[in-house]
Amino acid sequence: MTLLHDCDCPGHPEGAVFYVTALDDRGRFARLSGPFETHQAAIDASPAAVKWAWDHDPRGPWYKYGTSAIITSTPALGALQRLGAI
Repeated sequence: MTLLHDCDCPGHPEGAVFYVTALDDRGRFARLSGPFETHQAAIDASPAAVKWAWDHDPRGPWYKYGTSAIITSTPALGALQRLGAI
């Protein structure tokens, strides 16, 4: 399994929070883990979140994984935080 590397993005929107995100083949997405204050923190959390998805969802190996950002004043917890899984 190949996962993400260190953040080398040119910049991020001010006020953004970051998530580890899964995308299925229909274009539906889930915020697996987060919110994180930095993109690098979301990247660093990716291996554990992806492993959890692979271990607990039979479709997990076929999802696409990455990070996403959203600007919001009320960030929602990622699925793994809501479940108390990590």
